[in-house]
Amino acid sequence: MDVDKSAVIGLAVRIARILRERARSRQISVKFRTLIRYAWAAYRMGIMDLARLRGVSYRCCPPPTITNNHFYRKVEEALVEELDAEIVYRRGIKYLVLRKED
Repeated sequence: MDVDKSAVIGLAVRIARILRERARSRQISVKFRTLIRYAWAAYRMGIMDLARLRGVSYRCCPPPTITNNHFYRKVEEALVEELDAEIVYRRGIKYLVLRKED
C-alpha cells in the first residue's frame, strides 16, 4: 500500500487546528499517537468530523511507515512550525500541547 505521507501530515495539522479551536480551555493536551491515528483514519476514510474520527480511529491500524519515529519527527516539525505547538513527555508518553491564541 502506497501512503501519501505529506497528506497525512497535512491532515494531522488540520485536526490539531480543529481540536485547538473547539477546546473549551486555553490549553489542550493530546497524545501524539492518538493524533496520528486520527490523521490516518481521516486519510483512509475521508472523514474530517471529530466525533466520527474518535469512533473509527481505534479500528484503523496505521502501517509501520506512519508509526515510526522518523515520521513522528516530521509531524512534530510541521505542528511546531504551523501551530506553535509544544511537545512534552509525561510518564514516557509523548503529548502535544496546544494553546489557544488570545
